[in-house]
Amino acid sequence: MLLAREAAWRIRKRWVKRSILAQIEKQTFPVTFRNIPYYKPDTSTFSRAGRELLIDFANQVCEGRFPFLAYGTADLGRQPRWNVDFISGAKWPLILLENRRYLRFDGAEVKVPFELSRLQFLPILGKAHVLTGDVRYREAAKDLLAHWIQSNPVRMGVNWTIAMEAALRAMSICFLLNLLFPFRREEQAWLTTVTRSLVQHVLYIEANIEFSHLSTSNHYLSDVVGLYCLSVFLDGVCQQGAANTGGESKLKWQSRYTKTVGITRLLPATRYWSRSFLPPRCC
Repeated sequence: MLLAREAAWRIRKRWVKRSILAQIEKQTFPVTFRNIPYYKPDTSTFSRAGRELLIDFANQVCEGRFPFLAYGTADLGRQPRWNVDFISGAKWPLILLENRRYLRFDGAEVKVPFELSRLQFLPILGKAHVLTGDVRYREAAKDLLAHWIQSNPVRMGVNWTIAMEAALRAMSICFLLNLLFPFRREEQAWLTTVTRSLVQHVLYIEANIEFSHLSTSNHYLSDVVGLYCLSVFLDGVCQQGAANTGGESKLKWQSRYTKTVGITRLLPATRYWSRSFLPPRCC
């Protein structure tokens, strides 16, 4: 019975995926960024050591140097090559790379561009801006994000191959916007571009949701937490062919997947592990 359910799910998933992906480039629906009081930092409570560490990290990123947990600090410039393993020098082409076609057996490590494109340095820049009021951190974050979006068209290249990576990246972007809010008039065009990218992330994650009746995984959990985060920070109605009989679905936690793939058995774990995925609200 379990194998039959898995087979039926995979058949349905392929049909739903085609329907959702067909909507990515259309986006005729209005979606706006919704600021919520997630980050409410009290700067008077920050320790001197914590402040210095955060500012030092942000300064390095502004100079084009990116600290990594596993690879040390890499000098990648202010416009990094997002599709390159800077350890081996291997490069992934800007083409469709679905169905694990991104895997290579020439010594290249796909986790290197994955980690860079999670954009987890963006909230650090946002926090540095909040702490210091220095516009340099704000502009650096905006420039890096704009360059990533321009260099990584949706579904193209190595950074659009796994839903979990898109979910982690989308959360970083949402937290940055939360920290930079409110936006000036001259920043509205940039904000519109970023919001459109976030909607593409929603559709991409839903189209490639990493659910299985046979096993649970950190990938699926990341997908769910990412969709939850996006549903909180985005406000609008998506015209999606695969949504429901009415053809409309609000960007909310009760998405078509969380309704239909047995999310109830994962929900207790989601409540617990989301505390690990979502960074603390203090700086």
